[in-house]
Amino acid sequence: MRKSFVPAVFALTLTAAVILIILCFTASACISADKDLRDAERYRNYTDKYYAAETTAAEIISKYSGSSDAGNTSLTSGQSGASIYSSPQGSVRVFRADSSLSFSVPIDSRRQLAVIANASGNDINILKWSVENR
Repeated sequence: MRKSFVPAVFALTLTAAVILIILCFTASACISADKDLRDAERYRNYTDKYYAAETTAAEIISKYSGSSDAGNTSLTSGQSGASIYSSPQGSVRVFRADSSLSFSVPIDSRRQLAVIANASGNDINILKWSVENR
């Protein structure tokens, strides 16, 4: 009596094909997850830099508005002109005309947060708050 090896070979081939499909799917998922992780890190890095620039912008507005002119400003209340504000992002040139402020805080080497605000006393009106290319 002779045994047929065809069913055993077919079963092994089918098992190998299923394993190959699972390995291909796993490799594809790993490659996709790695790309998603790199994108998430890049977005987190940009977001951290943006919020640091936003915090600096809020500090500048509060320092130059109304009676809180103490700190590292060279302009007193009501004066117009330009001054330099030292921040973790670098030196920011602040232009002031009466109660209007305008400045740009660097976010990274390509972008900056541009701000124009009217600040007098406790009243602060933001006229422009946008990310622009340098």
